[in-house]
Amino acid sequence: MNQQYHLRANSKKAYNLTLHWTGRVARLLVLHSLWPTNRLGYNHGLVTLPASEFFVIRHENHSGSFMNIDELERRALLCADEYGGNIPYVEAFYIHSIIYSASRCLDSFARYDNSKSEDVAADDLVSIIQEAVGHSAALSRYFWPSTQGKKKQPNLAKLKKERGAKLRKAFLLDKDSALYNRDLRNAWEHFDERLDTYFIENDAGFFFPGCILGSHVLADDPTGHIFKLLDVEAECLVLLGIKYFFAPIRDSVQAVLNIAREADANGSRLQLPKDAL
Repeated sequence: MNQQYHLRANSKKAYNLTLHWTGRVARLLVLHSLWPTNRLGYNHGLVTLPASEFFVIRHENHSGSFMNIDELERRALLCADEYGGNIPYVEAFYIHSIIYSASRCLDSFARYDNSKSEDVAADDLVSIIQEAVGHSAALSRYFWPSTQGKKKQPNLAKLKKERGAKLRKAFLLDKDSALYNRDLRNAWEHFDERLDTYFIENDAGFFFPGCILGSHVLADDPTGHIFKLLDVEAECLVLLGIKYFFAPIRDSVQAVLNIAREADANGSRLQLPKDAL
């Protein structure tokens, strides 16, 4: 059920408010005075509803857009410059999002462990690994966000950059982390493009179009062209002849999850190293 409200803010611009009812929640984080009036132009109030119903307020201007891009850019610059890209009271949302992606990734790896000792088809095992890699890619973007939109929205791009840097410090990550290496992720995301060029570059030899379970050493044969191969023992996936060892991804994700759970248990706040404060 949605309810429509009309509000004239301190900026003398009219906004429509839509209350989106989302039902009961077990744990509720209440945000009050989200943006101080003297800094960002208008107040957010706290509304108490019966039966502990939780709702989200969405501000829409008359043009139908979420918020004027100039206002978004102004707020983004404020967050980036004064809060390092992550305002303290929203840290809980990033922590919980990180826990979700990391947990789903490790759940996929656990299913892989349980399945590889059974009579499971090679395609199914590769599918589980692909699922794990997908979740690790989503996790990676919190720490190394996309650089798209730098020209059109420079302040939002700066916000993403600062947010990523702050999270990397809190989770003790650098470019040596397996989460930074995007080779396997890109191999999946651009698989169709690589498939196009693979057969143009390789026009002679033995081709194996199916998925194979075996040693990754098979991919070293210069006359053999392997479509997909999974080495269960070495935890290596071969895609179009290129080897990807995925065990380091699991280790990095587990380390991130441990830090995220510790942060959640300590007030859902990021624990930054002293030299980063």
